[in-house]
Amino acid sequence: MRRQWVNWKWVAIVLTVVCAPLAVPAAAKADSFVYTNANTDGPNFVEIFSRDEATGKLTRLGREETGGTGDPFVGGFEQHAVVTNGKSLYVVNPGPQPGAEFKHGSISAFRIRNDGSLQLLNVVSSGGRRPVALALHGDLLYVANQGTIPASGEGVFGYYAGFRVRANGSLEPIPDSRFQTPRNSSPADILFTADGTRVVASELVNNKIDSFLVDKNGRLTDFKQVKAGGGPFGASFSPTKPNQLFVTLAVPELFGPPAPGVSSYTIGAGGRLNLIETQTAQASRDPCWIQFTHFGGFFWVDTFIPRELFLFSVNGNGTMDLVSTLKGRDDSDAPKGVVIGATDLALSSDGNYLYQLRAFSVPDGAVPVRPRIHVYKVTRKWEKDAGLSFVQSARLPADLSEAGVMGLVIVDR
Repeated sequence: MRRQWVNWKWVAIVLTVVCAPLAVPAAAKADSFVYTNANTDGPNFVEIFSRDEATGKLTRLGREETGGTGDPFVGGFEQHAVVTNGKSLYVVNPGPQPGAEFKHGSISAFRIRNDGSLQLLNVVSSGGRRPVALALHGDLLYVANQGTIPASGEGVFGYYAGFRVRANGSLEPIPDSRFQTPRNSSPADILFTADGTRVVASELVNNKIDSFLVDKNGRLTDFKQVKAGGGPFGASFSPTKPNQLFVTLAVPELFGPPAPGVSSYTIGAGGRLNLIETQTAQASRDPCWIQFTHFGGFFWVDTFIPRELFLFSVNGNGTMDLVSTLKGRDDSDAPKGVVIGATDLALSSDGNYLYQLRAFSVPDGAVPVRPRIHVYKVTRKWEKDAGLSFVQSARLPADLSEAGVMGLVIVDR
């Protein structure tokens, strides 16, 4: 099965593994923690690190089972596979629920203990095949179910589905909250506006961006849609201008110009998305994730294949300028001729450290590679190396070398 997968387009980079879950050991005293979704072929779990707030360095604490199953084949297509409100943690399980009548994936809800370890609260059906992205605002959580893996030809519908966050952090499905996307549309990301009144989601293969109003019952209404002009993948709202949306355009092999690049939009009257501009960036090759600085003047774009970080400045009107780049670091433990792709990004709450998840061999995923998290100090010397300097490469366990590790969040106490 894996050999057949490797013959698909490189965009379908996915790997498989069966891991025995380990108990989380007693955590050393720390006030900051980092979490990522292992997404294995079998029982899924969350990898847990403590974070030194002064140096930015990570120390692995262990792992916690999610109660669901993974699907490494979706690895690389997940945008917000893990989300948090600081008290609870929510994780997608893209694999089917064990014993369930339908092949729906699931979502796990955890309470975050003071020592960073996790207490599983409940596991709920995601309302569709292969949940890949989560959006959280107050007591509402929405999931994007991918359905069809890009380039697989399965012909499965995608779905968005809503949940209420109970007082203890567990999840409860919102009745009649599912919204179906077309077959093979492959939703990739979903997020709330800052005020929680609207939800925006990207349909990667369908090349569309969806927009909804959230009604008083937490359901999606007032559906609007715009063409994205190139496979819309990761997305982020400006932290200082909440009506400005920025979306990466990935997978140039499927969509061509203007991909690869980044587009900016405003949310206008009635929630309609209006294009500001598109920055085509051929050197970025495959831009995926966006991470803003806290003051909103710059954002980093993580590129999978050249594993570089591109720094863009943002003008008040939402236009963008490329400022500088940081080349991906060589991976001395990787097999000869193999590099490890750059995936997710997260920024510490003080804005001083950027964390970059690295996983999957480039370009076709044929060789198992050990995932790791690269830690960078934010120098604020924006014109050089994307304003970053290297601190550490924190390796994940070797048994994840064929997993679909995705998602990266930081919790500061």
